[in-house]
Amino acid sequence: MKQFLKKFKILRFIKEKLRLTKRRILLTKLKVEGLLFDAKHGVITEQKIPLDQVSGISQEENNTLLGHDPSSVSCLRKIFSVIDFNPSDYHFIDIGSGLGRTVFIASEFGFKKITGIEFCEEFYKKGKENLNRSSSKGPIELVKADALLYDYPDEAMVLFLYNPFHKEAMTALIKNIEASLRKSPRPFRMIYLNPRFHDLITEAEFASDFKSFEGFQGYTNFIIYRNNL
Repeated sequence: MKQFLKKFKILRFIKEKLRLTKRRILLTKLKVEGLLFDAKHGVITEQKIPLDQVSGISQEENNTLLGHDPSSVSCLRKIFSVIDFNPSDYHFIDIGSGLGRTVFIASEFGFKKITGIEFCEEFYKKGKENLNRSSSKGPIELVKADALLYDYPDEAMVLFLYNPFHKEAMTALIKNIEASLRKSPRPFRMIYLNPRFHDLITEAEFASDFKSFEGFQGYTNFIIYRNNL
């Protein structure tokens, strides 16, 4: 019995080591992919930047935002390949656009208009620098604004989120979106990558219909919500 337990523990240890090794290989692959994307488009987006490394961060930003961690190129392209609507009919809005990678990749898929909203001054400035030197084509605009108070356009729109906020800020964002859609009902989609606060969103009127997807190679799942217009 002791011999059996010993073998079982060894096998479990090996299995866990293999799992961690596989994950490290995938993360390395995604990082290299991000660096190649940056080199091709003349931008710098493959950067993880914790808030404590951002100079001049305000208390309001610290209480609201998370740091910069770009979505993987492969995962973004997978997301845009499974959408169930015509991009040319929708205004794409990235909430917490950071250094701009998501809006650059969105520009490959023919959205009517593309807007990145960023509250952090440093991320916004770096995103603008990337936009000015990027080879990406498309109607891209980056704005420095508070997504919790933003006046969303009165047209069909897609919101994209990759965990930009803490829970309290997410609650405020949902209320703002609900108010906007209630004031002016229109076609709406929301793409939520790594959906930590899915339960909060399902309580909203606009999230009565949604579909879950597995992310690139099982890494970082996402959900697409839609209203019934």
